[in-house]
Formats: sequence, structure tokens, C-alpha cells
Amino acid sequence: MVYIRRFWCFAWLLCAGSAWSSVVFVEDFQDGDAEGWRMEGRGDYMLTHYGTNYSFRLTNRKAAVYEVTAHGLSRLGIGIEVAADQLEPGDRCVGEVSLDGGKRWESVISVEDGMDDGVTMHQGHLVVGAGEAPASSMLLRLRAEGEGNLGGERRPRRPDFDFCWFDNIRIEGLN
Repeated sequence: MVYIRRFWCFAWLLCAGSAWSSVVFVEDFQDGDAEGWRMEGRGDYMLTHYGTNYSFRLTNRKAAVYEVTAHGLSRLGIGIEVAADQLEPGDRCVGEVSLDGGKRWESVISVEDGMDDGVTMHQGHLVVGAGEAPASSMLLRLRAEGEGNLGGERRPRRPDFDFCWFDNIRIEGLN
């Protein structure tokens, strides 16, 4: 009897949660594909795997932009996970969103030097659009902001020295 009550409580929570939000976009790269992402900047990009998990890796000053249809929702919740390695002071890995076509960006997460053990997935969350007109689309940008070996570096290093791994991106429309 206790198990039946727990099941119904769990099922009710699932149904109640779906009444308050709707999934707009999910990307975990487990299909081994980064289709739809537009690449910008200098550096490298690739899908990499650690064990059975795939992540989207960017290096140096590379950025990846994806346009997400927002279905006219006025509030959006965004979640992004980021791991980093070999960052130095001033280098960082950033996940951000724009509701105005890229004129203004809001940071969801920023991982900097000292947070870069190459394994820990740091989680960032942001709610945007409260009190604003409903958005028809939004831009999602992932970027590595590092020096690498691109000229003007602080000291000679090998190319693609700053590593950023992005994963488990989720955008929900909130009521």
C-alpha cells in the first residue's frame, strides 16, 4: 500500500509540473551531432566523449550559436552545464542567451580559471523575459573566451589550449 501511494504522489507531481512548464529545447549531444549550430570566431570545435557521455567542446575564441523558436512565450527558463580545463586568468567558458537578435546577451553560466578541473560539470540557470513581450525566438550562444595561440598571447602556448565542454542544455517555457 505504501508503494502505491508513493507511485501516485510521484505521478501527480509529474503531471502537475507539466502544467506549469513546457519544454522548448533540449540538447545533450548524445546523438553525436551538433547540427544547427552556427560556428563563429577562431578556435576549434568538436563533439567529444567521456565514458558514454558526449559533450560539445569549444576552444580558444570559438563560439557556437543556435536559434531556438520560443513559441511566443514570455518567460523562459534556461539551464546549461559546462566543464573546463587549462584555463588561465582571464579565460572563461560562457553560456548565454539573447532575446533581441544578439544585441544584448545575458549570461546563464560562466566558468573561469580555478573552476577548470576538466571533469566537473558546473550548472547554470537563468529565467528571462519576465515582464517583456513574448519572444518568437531566442539565440543561445556557447563560447570559449581564451587566448590559446592566436597572437597577442601572454606567453607562447600550443594551439587550442583553453577547453570548454557544454552539455545538458534545456530551455523551458514558464507560465
